[in-house]
Amino acid sequence: MSVLGGLGGAWLWQLSRTRRVVAWVLAVAGTALLTLGALPMHSPLVLGGFLFCMLLLVIAIAVIGGTWPALAGVVLGALAREFLFAPPFDNLGADLRPDLISLVAFAVVGAAGAILIGELARLAEEQAAAGRIDAALRRVATLVAHATPADELFAAVTQEVGRLVDAEFARMARYDSDNALTSVAAWSRTGEHFPVGTRWPLAGELTKFVSRTGRPARMDNIASASGPLAADARNRGIRSAVGVPIIVGGSIWGVMLTGSVLKRPPPPDIEVRLASFTDLAAAAISNADSRAGLTRLAAEQTALRRVATLVARGAPPHEMFAAVTEEAGQLHQAGQTTMSRYEADATVTVVASWGRTGEGPSVGTRLRLGGKNLTTIVAQTRRPARMGSYDDSSGASAEAARGAGFRSAVGTPIVVRGSVWGVLIAGSVDAHSPRSFRWGGAI
Repeated sequence: MSVLGGLGGAWLWQLSRTRRVVAWVLAVAGTALLTLGALPMHSPLVLGGFLFCMLLLVIAIAVIGGTWPALAGVVLGALAREFLFAPPFDNLGADLRPDLISLVAFAVVGAAGAILIGELARLAEEQAAAGRIDAALRRVATLVAHATPADELFAAVTQEVGRLVDAEFARMARYDSDNALTSVAAWSRTGEHFPVGTRWPLAGELTKFVSRTGRPARMDNIASASGPLAADARNRGIRSAVGVPIIVGGSIWGVMLTGSVLKRPPPPDIEVRLASFTDLAAAAISNADSRAGLTRLAAEQTALRRVATLVARGAPPHEMFAAVTEEAGQLHQAGQTTMSRYEADATVTVVASWGRTGEGPSVGTRLRLGGKNLTTIVAQTRRPARMGSYDDSSGASAEAARGAGFRSAVGTPIVVRGSVWGVLIAGSVDAHSPRSFRWGGAI
């Protein structure tokens, strides 16, 4: 089955929930009304007209609800003609009793018509559904081609997915490096608000499976699922869920999640149907990363040229240190940056400091190494390091960082003639970590 054909089936499944109910009601109520209307009229013409009217009713049911409700109408019509137009329900003469040949003819023609028309109606609706899906894919592809901002594109993809697969809600989330999920887009059929930027620990079976294997997954019943995301879904009445990975550059970037309130499981192969939309999202993310990478590279080269100019004209060390520290903070969108020199007595001295708000550690401040903090980690490992949180940090440098309002930070060693001379640290004072250094140690 093609992706578009599969999505067409999903759309038909969505539509037929209402139409099939109408068709079943019509099969029962329509047969009853025709029978009640024909019973008082004691004539062979009326009895023949009953079967003809039932045949028309079967055709209408097949068009509305498909084959099975129409076949039910055939059976009900035959039973009504056989039993209700005979004693004790009717006191007609023996010559007006049900004719076996007419009943068999009605059953054969009705069943054949129900199957043929129901199948034609299904094919027609699948073609219409495929057109709707193709239009949705074109809309998303147009947004990708026009380099639409990521938040707008993610919202559009999530909305299209939710509407086309009969989901109660749809969410797009990004896998973070600290085993967490961050919501980047959300849509609800009821218009319920889902805050973008909400984070959940990667604790549920569905999202963990997608993250670990890179394959789609489903849960036909989330009643026993664990994790805060599953609990939130249950609180909203969700009964089943599907997750499809978003793969960018061969790596798992995120996941598209859909949830349904229906008792029946999601349509077969729904994971494959969602893949066409997640592929477009992945292409947009890849394009955005490429554009951002080029922009970032250009900014880095400009910053390096400014620093190289200072070196070439023999600027004093304190001026060069200050310039490098500021360039690093601006480039990596840090709240504060500091450059420190390692001393022989297991201490570190701040030689330059820059803050986006104009505040930062004072130049000349000396702190003792030790504990769990970036200054000590970089000195011990001679490698760049990151701290996603200062909650469990320790040591003099950690206390200074917390006092400056750091919530997360990255650091890189400054290597001179093969030895670690110092460390350059960029810290964030909000919930977002600064970007990792790409040219730390350049001096």
